[in-house]
Amino acid sequence: MSLAALDIGNVCIRLNKPDCVSTFGLQEIPQELRELAFSFSIGAITPDQFAEKIKVLLKTDLAIPQILETFAEQIGPAMPGMEDVVREGVEHGVRFVFLSDTNITHMTKIRRTVPFCHLVTGSVLSYEVHVCKPSPEIYRFFEERYGKPDIYADDLAANIESASALGWNVHHFTSVDRFHEALKKFYN
Repeated sequence: MSLAALDIGNVCIRLNKPDCVSTFGLQEIPQELRELAFSFSIGAITPDQFAEKIKVLLKTDLAIPQILETFAEQIGPAMPGMEDVVREGVEHGVRFVFLSDTNITHMTKIRRTVPFCHLVTGSVLSYEVHVCKPSPEIYRFFEERYGKPDIYADDLAANIESASALGWNVHHFTSVDRFHEALKKFYN
């Protein structure tokens, strides 16, 4: 059985960051909000703590559930065609595992809305292991749990470079079709 590690954002799903930012009434993301989101993505703060801090930072009257719902608007639909690629890969003996920088609020929405999540049989998520890519530590967590993947797909060059430095076979994700062709090499 082959092992494929998948980033989630802009690989398995589309991200809607501009929609989320504009819903909060912002034109761009302030540095304080970026730092807050990073703390949330490494599990350093809970969803309620995150929402409370946003409430103060943005001086909003939104309730905590509304803030978290608005933040989750970043999670767009599944990447068109990716479900078929994952389904075909599973039929050919590929095991898919998520390797992603995310938070519990986003992951909850992803699990509810991405139609092929049930085909992905494991994960290493930043909020669970308390470290983000491109830190080598997150790739080592993955290796400890699942071994070195046969292929790792990510859209961000820094993440690809970090994994490659550890000897991983990487695929810089730019399209579903290109990933599909790269994945076929690992069919059993």
